[in-house]
Amino acid sequence: MATDYLQTYLVPLAQKNYLQRSFGEALVPQIMYLSLAPSEQMPPGSGGTVTNTVPGVQDVDLNPNVPGEDSSTASNTYEWYIARIKQHSKSRVVPMNQAALTLEGAPGYWMEIMKEQAIACGTTLNLLARNALFKAYLAGNTVTYAANGNTTSVHLVSGNGFRTTIVDGEEQPLSVNNTRNVEINGTARVASGWTPLDAANPDGAGVLTITVALNVLVNQPVKAEDRSRIIRPNNGGLDSLVASDGATMALFRRAATELENDGVPTMPDGKYHCHVPPAVCNELRSDNEFQRMYESRGGLYMEDGSLGVVGNLRFFSNNQSPQPGRNNSPDTILTSTLPASGRSTTFAPYWFGELTNQKGTVINRSIVVGKAAIKTMYVDESANMLAEGGAPIGPRSSFAVVGSTLQMMSGSNNMGNVRVTIRPPIDKLGQVSDVTWSTTRGYAVTSNLLSGQSNARNKRALVIETGFAPLD
Repeated sequence: MATDYLQTYLVPLAQKNYLQRSFGEALVPQIMYLSLAPSEQMPPGSGGTVTNTVPGVQDVDLNPNVPGEDSSTASNTYEWYIARIKQHSKSRVVPMNQAALTLEGAPGYWMEIMKEQAIACGTTLNLLARNALFKAYLAGNTVTYAANGNTTSVHLVSGNGFRTTIVDGEEQPLSVNNTRNVEINGTARVASGWTPLDAANPDGAGVLTITVALNVLVNQPVKAEDRSRIIRPNNGGLDSLVASDGATMALFRRAATELENDGVPTMPDGKYHCHVPPAVCNELRSDNEFQRMYESRGGLYMEDGSLGVVGNLRFFSNNQSPQPGRNNSPDTILTSTLPASGRSTTFAPYWFGELTNQKGTVINRSIVVGKAAIKTMYVDESANMLAEGGAPIGPRSSFAVVGSTLQMMSGSNNMGNVRVTIRPPIDKLGQVSDVTWSTTRGYAVTSNLLSGQSNARNKRALVIETGFAPLD
């Protein structure tokens, strides 16, 4: 009976590509950050980790040849960055007795279910790409949550960008042999160890060990030497932001200047892409430069979904930019609950930034992105689908009946590569089915420590932090 249901109602829809198209069309609008991460299929036998190699810039030698001597040999430098691949999935129970209550019957009911699942899937994948991007481009910037009493232990809100260091181009855990340079409230120190408060969340709060004691107070800024650069009004710290420190075009021009100075290529359209929260778009509309761009197109969105172009910047209003809310930044941590804490902010553990500062100001975060800042490394689940179905693995297939389930691939390789599995009713009353989406992927953020002008390890994007006053 279960298989009869599949063959009667769902296989015909899959044969005509209705279910796959319904899922794919609903998936696409949710992937603005994901669209920044072009996809690359994992090579066979890679396991769960992929290491990517980046050549550094050769040392510049301006000295002339010495007469009678051969040409000197340039050094070859390389660095590596890693993508960790994991499977993500979510199921939804589908009560079959509700199909009879809809005007379009079972086919229309399932089409609607596919759209709803696709929206949830697209949102999840987009936020995963966003989290990887912002984690990298906030790295090496944090504050202390407690005083240390003039010791070698420094209590940090986040270990993101501090707990590892680069040795011979590779990332290594911090240790007495593998140290890194840091700056604590303007004072230089050498860090030689990291102990997270929660071993399951190593980039969260913890204790940074320094080699020489320093009297560190609460709420003091701590920066890594190779930190990602962050642009703020008046070039101040996170805790200096107030609600009136809103967004201006000058901040975005500065970001583009920094990217250009580091030799970061623009996106294929010749522009740097600015993904900004809707509240930042509203603030920019008070800026004369932005007003001229906005008025010239009559308030309509461009064909690519952007707001338009100012100079070498293309703006996108993105409501999945980091902000408070369980559907945006779930499972937040109150820094006031950390041991002996003197800090009172809200911390987002998936992208490792504070949603508010010590003044209580809500922080808006925009990001200006150049080419190849992030990429998606994925496993093609269509091959798994065909193998499970006993079919020969060849060109990408749209669907297959695997045992008593219907499995489909939906979304393009580049943007989706999502497998959808529908299980027929198997409960005693034959009334409850379920639908599951799954994808196996990771996000690699390009490291460029050995090239460009700045000391930043991650150079292909910059975050802009501004203050904001939400409605009561």
